[in-house]
Amino acid sequence: KTMPYPGFPTDMQSIFVAILTTAKGTSLVEENVFENRYKFVQELARMGAKITVSGKTAIIDGTKRIHGANVKATDLRGGMALIIEALVAKKETRIEDIAQSDADMKDPLVMMRFQEQLERDCWQAGNMRQTAPAQRMADFVNRRLSYDLPESSYSPGLISSPLHFWMPKFVTERLKQGFLQFGKSSHGFLTNDAVMIAVETRTSSPVRIVRDNETLQHIGLEGLFPCGEGAGYAGGIVSSAIDGERCAESAAHFATSAL
Repeated sequence: KTMPYPGFPTDMQSIFVAILTTAKGTSLVEENVFENRYKFVQELARMGAKITVSGKTAIIDGTKRIHGANVKATDLRGGMALIIEALVAKKETRIEDIAQSDADMKDPLVMMRFQEQLERDCWQAGNMRQTAPAQRMADFVNRRLSYDLPESSYSPGLISSPLHFWMPKFVTERLKQGFLQFGKSSHGFLTNDAVMIAVETRTSSPVRIVRDNETLQHIGLEGLFPCGEGAGYAGGIVSSAIDGERCAESAAHFATSAL
């Protein structure tokens, strides 16, 4: 059964379904986190897998008769399941659309989708409530689960979570190196008394509304001045205030010049 942490992770579900297609006997996999996560099953069936989906449950009858076929990756996780199945299949398998991640990078809203996925992961790690996943800083750096957490002013509460495990590696590695470096110059910074709370994703927009560099107006709508965090031109309170001041001055100049 897939469950929020510390239960079985939903992102591993498709991989284990593929593995179980060649296991002896009948296996049951229950998806309890997300809907529509069995789209890849019909592609596995093309390769000889015996899988029946009933609601949230996939019923898998193990077989050794897995054969190559022309299949299509329905998503990134489903593509991984097909790769694993192809490794044990007899004869050649061709997987269409396997480069799901490359295709995603062509999406102009890819960073917004990344933000949404990070928020979904955080919601899941927080047991799908307002409780926030958290980890002591030294535990994060040393890739350890925090067995307890200090008190926090965050009223819904904290829940211990391995941020180093489920957050994107390019994020966790940079945080780790930054903490280690700053800890060398600032004694007492890198300590287990410090707690990391995930995840702040709304400090700035992942999509920028394009404006003219000189007038600060929208490139297509005269008199519209995109500014601050929501428009993608600031990353915090101070930078947003400065950008807002610039836009206010430009708006005032535009208004007076039109008189």
